[in-house]
Amino acid sequence: MGMLEELRSECGDRRRVLAVLESELARMDAGESPDLEVMQDALCFLTQYPDVIDNAKETAIQQQLIKRDAATRPLIDALREERAAVHGTAVALLDAVEDMLEDVVVALDAFKALAGEYVALQRHLFDREEQDLLPRARELLQAPDLGTAGDTLRRCRRSKLRNLSRQRFERLVGSRPATRL
Repeated sequence: MGMLEELRSECGDRRRVLAVLESELARMDAGESPDLEVMQDALCFLTQYPDVIDNAKETAIQQQLIKRDAATRPLIDALREERAAVHGTAVALLDAVEDMLEDVVVALDAFKALAGEYVALQRHLFDREEQDLLPRARELLQAPDLGTAGDTLRRCRRSKLRNLSRQRFERLVGSRPATRL
């Protein structure tokens, strides 16, 4: 599997984890008790895994895109800004979930608003990456560019975290029925 296909596949995995989070949020909306530990695991996966694995891969691809076509810089800068907003919102949501796990009172309306904001931002970022970044990379990058990006990635990859994140992913989605992606 090539680097671009791998990135697309990993985005699909993150979408599946987001769907798990959304199912817990739907339970909350229905007046049921969500599984806060599942929510915590999902948010950890969605914040930690991309920070180390996907962002390094995307950064390596983005560097090659800019070298190949400087006109891609505004797209890449916009995606970086969106990723930072998603990350900040995810961390705030994770903090709220962890507070709930510790029996700290959390305002339900504020929590639901934050969760809705996070889900919308994350979905939008997934869509932008899949609809804008990956097609542009397929169009512009050639095998040597991807080889250079791969070399960069190998220098910064942390395989132990990747394996732990993969285990967390399997635990999150492995025992649940398939949900919409």
